[in-house]
Parts: sequence; structure tokens; C-alpha cells
Amino acid sequence: MSKPDVGSALQDSIGFDPRIDRIDIRSSQVRPRESPRRWTVGLTLLFAHVPIAILMKQVPTLATFHALLVVILGLFWGAKGQIERVAYLGAYIAGSDVLWRMCGAQVFWEMGKYSLCLVFLVALIRANSYRPPPLALAYFGLLLPSIVLVIQSPDEGRLRRDLSFNLSGPFSLMVAFWFYSRLSISRNEVLRILLSLLAPIAGISAVTLFGIATRTQIRFTGESNSAMSGGFGPNQVSALLGLGALVTFLLLLNRDRGGPSRVILLGLIVAFGTQSALTFSRTGLYCACGGILAASFGLNRDMRTRLRFILALVTVACIANFILIPLLDTFTKGHLSKRFMERSTTGRDVLIRKDLEVFLDNPLLGLGPGGSKVSHEFGVHTMVASHSEVTRLLADHGCLGLAALLLLGMMAFLSYRRSQNNPERTVKLALLSWCLLVMASNAMRYVAPSFLFGLCSAVLSSDATGESPS
Repeated sequence: MSKPDVGSALQDSIGFDPRIDRIDIRSSQVRPRESPRRWTVGLTLLFAHVPIAILMKQVPTLATFHALLVVILGLFWGAKGQIERVAYLGAYIAGSDVLWRMCGAQVFWEMGKYSLCLVFLVALIRANSYRPPPLALAYFGLLLPSIVLVIQSPDEGRLRRDLSFNLSGPFSLMVAFWFYSRLSISRNEVLRILLSLLAPIAGISAVTLFGIATRTQIRFTGESNSAMSGGFGPNQVSALLGLGALVTFLLLLNRDRGGPSRVILLGLIVAFGTQSALTFSRTGLYCACGGILAASFGLNRDMRTRLRFILALVTVACIANFILIPLLDTFTKGHLSKRFMERSTTGRDVLIRKDLEVFLDNPLLGLGPGGSKVSHEFGVHTMVASHSEVTRLLADHGCLGLAALLLLGMMAFLSYRRSQNNPERTVKLALLSWCLLVMASNAMRYVAPSFLFGLCSAVLSSDATGESPS
């Protein structure tokens, strides 16, 4: 890719103004076949994050410096109009969000969401793209009227936290959708964007593994285990590691050449999946498996990719069933199998039921952003935020939240309908399914769902070579 230029206007099926030009981040010239060196550089950068992340965990000041450096670079590239680099950096921020938190970076909690929005908005302004997609704008706009219900709160600190915690996810989704829907991206570039997302996830994996290796004693129970997630929230770590397994699977599926890189990718799938399972937070692995299953529906007319999908799936399943599960059960004294055989929803069903009760009692505007948390009382003076974005929107925003949900589903459907070929359908089905599953089970506590939902709105243009990254 080279310096972006604004191409001819294209009619957009999601309701954009057809007079708006789309930014093409491809080179205007036909590029030669990708060289093996480029793929090697990508994997080298990925594995370089192993020592970097461990060092950040030991020295939180470095994690702070890393976060600030990423944002500064993003603002610089956005202001210079380097759309290609901004597109890659957005993926990197989405993977770094949880990494910064678990390494103790001295930045505010929603740093990943707001930095993604800031960088993308600067790039959009630089590209003279001032009109957000109507559906995305309407989705976020529907969530604003309910603010009047909480704006008079006497606790200003709590008010700011509630608004930021509950609205930063939808806002970052709108901005990411706005940014990527303006882009025309080749297949190679999508896969390199996913590789940029994978690099900080490798850092999360390294921090988690380092924490396990340096602990003298680990106690396994039937609940999520922070000792197996780098001392941080198992829910978030499990989700990102599961995403790492899904993204690596997509890279393997779209890799046309064989060789050592396929073995490396297969090893990463196993590593990320194993670590996600060991957090004892099941949703991370379930959402990844849901994304992989959804990807299979995009292969109905591509026999070659379908056979590759089946071979990869069978290989991973055999390794898991005959090698990993027995070893991990021995390591955890049988607790891992018991955990994944449980049908308990760990209280999510209670939260969902209470959200629905709040919605039925306050159908017009709900209770306002964060208001539903008041009904989630567990124990003395303990309130838990909603774990499902679906029911949170209903409880906090009432019928307007329901309308926002319908728009979100429409945006996902139309993004998929714009797919032009089987590889694009496969990637979009997998990523959109992961986003929706995570929103339904973990709400929008991190920026990855917003980023990936936005990425799926991009138009995949025809690739000059038709090859995947090498």
C-alpha cells in the first residue's frame, strides 16, 4: 500500500450518501507477488511482543510509555493522511487495550476506546470525510436521550464513570464503522490488519504464561482463575486469547502457501486456545468457536478453501482431544473438564432477567446509562454491571435501546451482504459472529468488538495478485 488517494464515488448499500468518495488504501499500481520476507517480518514483530509485554508487566511505566507512544503515532499518521498506517494501528490498539490494563499502564480505563476514536476522527477529518454513515449515527444517537435521566446525579464522579463505561463502547463502534466503511481494502491488507491485531494479543499470552510460570502455587476451583490470566480479569483475558485463536485460524485458512508459517500458525491456535481455556472463563473459547463455526457457512462454493477448513479443524480437534485435554486435566486435577461441562451461566441469567424486568417497568427511556446496575445487587452494597449489551441497552435506554439494537443488526447484515467473494464472506461471518457473541455475553468492556465490527464494514476490493500474505 502507498499513500491513499480518494477514488471515484461508489453507491453504498448501507445508506451512505453516494456522492461521498471512498478512500482506497491500495497502491494505484499493480503490485508484484508478495515476498516471503514480508510474512517473516510480520511473524517477527508478533513474537517480539513476547519480551516487550513481559517487560511492560514488570515495569508499568513502560506500559504507560507504550500506550502514549501508540496514540501519538496514530495522531501523527492521521494528521499526515497516512490512512494505511492508521488502519493497521486501529487493529493494534484493539489488541493492546487489555494488555495496557493487565500491565498496569497509568492511563485511564477506557484509553483503548477513546484513543481509537481520536486517531480515527483525526484521519477522517484529514481525508475530508465529515459525514458519518446514517445508520451508525442513528445507532449512537438513539442512546443519548436517556442521559437526561442521570444527568442530575449528585455524585459527579460516578456520573462521569457511568457515562464513559456505558457509552464509550457504542461511540467507538460508531467511529470505527465510520472509518472503515470509507475504505476499500484488498484481501492482503485485511489479513495484515488482523496480523497487527494479533501482535499485542501475543503479548497478553506471554504475560499470562509468565505469571503461571512464576507462581509457586496455583489453586484450581470451579470458578474463573485470575492466577491463570496474568493476575488480571479472567473474563477479558480469555476473550482476547480466544480472539487470538480465531484470528490465527482465519490467517491459516487464507494462507495460500505452505511451509513453516502454517506450522507456526497452527501452534499459535493451540497456544491461544489452551490459555483461553485455562483462565476457566468459558466465554472466550465459546465465542472463538462460534466465530469458527460461522466461518464455515461462507465456504459453500469454494471447495479448495472448504477442504483446507476441514483439515485445519480436524487437526486442531485431534490435538485438543488426544493431547491437550488429558494433559490439562492432569495439570488442573480434573477441574478444567468439570468447569466446561457445567451448564451454569455464573449469574448472567440473573442479570439478564433483572435487565428485562427494568425494561418492562421503564419501557420508554429505561433508567439511563448505568442505571440498570442499581437493580443488580449481589450481597451487601455490591452492584454488578450488565454482562450483556443486548439487555443493557433495553434496561438503560428502553425502546430507544431496542431500536439501536435493530440498527446494529441491520448494520451487521448489510456489511455481510456487501461481501463479494467466499474469502471475504468467511472473514466477515467469523468476525461479526465473534462481535455479536461477545456483546451478548461480555457487553463492551474492551474496544475489540467495536473495532472488528467497524472493520467488517470495509469494502474488500479485488486484489492485484489474488494471493494471501506470504
